[in-house]
Amino acid sequence: MLRRTTSAAAGAALAAALAAGAAAEAGALVLAPFAPADDAAAAAVVRLQLPAGEEGAYAECTGTAVGARWVLTARHCVEESPVAAGAVLIGQGADVTVARVNDWALAPAGDLALVHVTSDLGVAAVPVSGAALAEGDQVLGYGWSSLGQGALGRLPRTGLTVRDTGEQADYGGDLAYLTKSDFPASLQEGDSGGPILAGGELVGVLSMGVSFTPPIPPELTGLYVHAAVSTQLDWIRSVLATDPAGPAPDAPGVPGAPGGSGSAVFPMPLPGLDAIAGSFGSLGSDRLLPAR
Repeated sequence: MLRRTTSAAAGAALAAALAAGAAAEAGALVLAPFAPADDAAAAAVVRLQLPAGEEGAYAECTGTAVGARWVLTARHCVEESPVAAGAVLIGQGADVTVARVNDWALAPAGDLALVHVTSDLGVAAVPVSGAALAEGDQVLGYGWSSLGQGALGRLPRTGLTVRDTGEQADYGGDLAYLTKSDFPASLQEGDSGGPILAGGELVGVLSMGVSFTPPIPPELTGLYVHAAVSTQLDWIRSVLATDPAGPAPDAPGVPGAPGGSGSAVFPMPLPGLDAIAGSFGSLGSDRLLPAR
């Protein structure tokens, strides 16, 4: 789910900016460029199809191969699934392979989860960084949402800038980053769990979208919350050292999973906080509204 953070204080100012046309062209990730051929990390950005708890349906998220059989994604993508099952799709265009999910692990803090598959992913794992980001840092973000350009079978990529850092109250007060996408690109439902990379290393995972009151969605604000990975590096390493055995459970609603034949897809909604102050107490509305 891409969760939505709401800020009442900034609503009037942002509404005025929208009325003036400042964000009129902001749109979905469909407006982002595709990852170039020389982007070595792009091959490790994968699609997840997960049980949605509804007959004949599945949810989709994005993730990153961080081990031979492990994918890092957002905790909220998996924590409400009825069973640790599903499929991971690797590759672009017609060159797509499928790995079956048989287990996952939830981070002790932070919106992070590691998903295990029963066969090697067949791509080079992206290194997980132990370094924290700072305000002003530039990163690259990816997402496979079927609502955006990913529906064409190629992976979109956008630049983002770190606008602030803070504690993510919903997930144990762990470190997270407030980010802003390069205009006009924006992330959306189904991009949840997608990585942000700095220097070719994974530094964060898409967790939330920032909206304003009156309701202005993240697709227009271009603001997001990414869960940091640096604070959970020891946990990540400990999980990657394991290789859970056992077959992949049936997941009837997931096309790529055993017993799967579902056709209805629900891109995981991008969720939100009740108020920015709940997680980023130092963040003022003046820091949310510079021109995109």
